[in-house]
Amino acid sequence: MRHSYVPMSEERYFATGTEAAFELERLGHMQKMCNPITFRRLQAIGVQRGWRCLEVGAGEGSVARWLAQQVGLDGQVVATDVNTRFLRDLNLPNVEVRTHHIVDEELERGRYDLVHCRAVLGHLPEHGQALARMVAAVRPGGWICIEEGDYGAWSAVDWESAVGEQFTRAFRAALAGLHKKGIMNPYFGRLTPGLLGSYGLVDRGHQGNTEICYGGEAGARFHWMALSVLRQAFVAAGVLSEEDLAALERAFADPSFAFIGVNLFGAWGRRPGGEC
Repeated sequence: MRHSYVPMSEERYFATGTEAAFELERLGHMQKMCNPITFRRLQAIGVQRGWRCLEVGAGEGSVARWLAQQVGLDGQVVATDVNTRFLRDLNLPNVEVRTHHIVDEELERGRYDLVHCRAVLGHLPEHGQALARMVAAVRPGGWICIEEGDYGAWSAVDWESAVGEQFTRAFRAALAGLHKKGIMNPYFGRLTPGLLGSYGLVDRGHQGNTEICYGGEAGARFHWMALSVLRQAFVAAGVLSEEDLAALERAFADPSFAFIGVNLFGAWGRRPGGEC
């Protein structure tokens, strides 16, 4: 594996300062939730041996590893992130790791057969600039696929019960706090099809995927860990009370508690020209 480092811009991601073991666990839960969906979408696009792929915001590298298997030694995967602490041991001969901020730093133009990102754009106020750079990096005939979460349907299954009502109200208050503070847009997923609409892409498609989740599962654990990072800030700002947080923690740990999870939207399209 080759490491290519460029100057690192100011890190804005809310979990940048988390302890490594904690963050690895949190990312692991996200992978359990999202990887099966992501891999099905990329398989449908038709990732092939020999492709050059760019994974923006690669995190712990699970998607980059999967892509490396698909493209083989004749292909290449470039995995970028603002913090590559979990990518430095990605020792695969067809993977290059780059420290890179998609808003602040350029990419090669017209180089990649596939550009993919997941849970990146919704955290960026300058998402339009980031997306424009990603689209420009796709070669004629190549593909872009963006995936973002949307919490519009989030609620307890039994939302009329006292426990379900408190859970739904408290979590939606947390989402509103995230949005107001500019940490992320919790409803960004629904924007993804429209965002790709202005780039002249062909063979466009989009899809949402959500499911019923239960306490103790990967989805519950992931969301509770994310909330716990911001716990003190939520309480200090009056967004959530300690009682609210305790209720959320109990629900997320209770295997009998069911809730509608995040909807992972995906949108994709191909640049016209070149070979399909």
